[in-house]
Amino acid sequence: MWEVIHAFGWNPSSVQHRGGVWEVVDGDQKYALKESHAPREKLYVLYRMLEEVRAAGYPNLLPWVPTEDGEIVVSAYGSQWYATPWKESEDEHVSATELASSLGYFHRLAEPIATQFPKLHQIVDTNALESWKEREVRVSDWQSSLEEGEAAISQKNANLPKSGFTFAIHGINRYLELEKGVAPRYTICHNRIHPTNVLTGENGLFWIDFDHAELDSPVKDLATLIHRFPEESPAEILAAYEQENKLLPKERRLLAVFLSYPERLVRNMERQEEIADLSREYAHIQECNKLVKMLWPAKKKKRSRQNRNR
Repeated sequence: MWEVIHAFGWNPSSVQHRGGVWEVVDGDQKYALKESHAPREKLYVLYRMLEEVRAAGYPNLLPWVPTEDGEIVVSAYGSQWYATPWKESEDEHVSATELASSLGYFHRLAEPIATQFPKLHQIVDTNALESWKEREVRVSDWQSSLEEGEAAISQKNANLPKSGFTFAIHGINRYLELEKGVAPRYTICHNRIHPTNVLTGENGLFWIDFDHAELDSPVKDLATLIHRFPEESPAEILAAYEQENKLLPKERRLLAVFLSYPERLVRNMERQEEIADLSREYAHIQECNKLVKMLWPAKKKKRSRQNRNR
């Protein structure tokens, strides 16, 4: 730790671990020191990209603090370390629509930057498809275990994840067949959209922890944002996002695929976390399904020529 601190030239009066980062107080300055397991090369490329987004006018990113040697990453103790100014989060509640608007603006500014790095563009492959199929079986088994205990769920709710998986797996299949897994367009995706990865205060909001960021379809982040805020309307979140970054028709269908995947149930099942309010979780799936039908409406069956001629 001290090797890293000395690289930044700090002589701290206080160093303490808070919220997954180290708070370093050096005189009248305070910094957030983050340990990352991402490759050093990735962090440098990511830093360059984020700085271009900031230069383009995006206000919701914190600058990275250089070391005494002008580096922005320190390699030590088998990890990479980088620092930003410390920002105290003053408001625990963050509006999903406000985040969606900020995210849409970020994605729009980052899109031309992402085009400069085509080799880093992520492509969906059959591994994702097989992973979803495995999780479908595991969620089914998990629900059966609930039905045997005190947290039994109704048959109607039990069918929601199954229908979601069916639609999602079919959609990914079509995506692989028609688009070879290539997204309609690429941007910088945070990949860890969550209330804990945004700081809010008098000076607005700031996105943090981009270590897992990749160049991918913007709908990946948008779908995660909708799943992470089940108390807010998926349709309203989408509307706020599209005020800043209008989705392409193919992206709307791809968003429908990711929204139909029951991500919250999968996440809780894999973490073996007890869900405090099962009814709310299934209600969120229903709300997502309403948006899915709007994004990818079912084709109406053509009437027979005989009926048309009547």
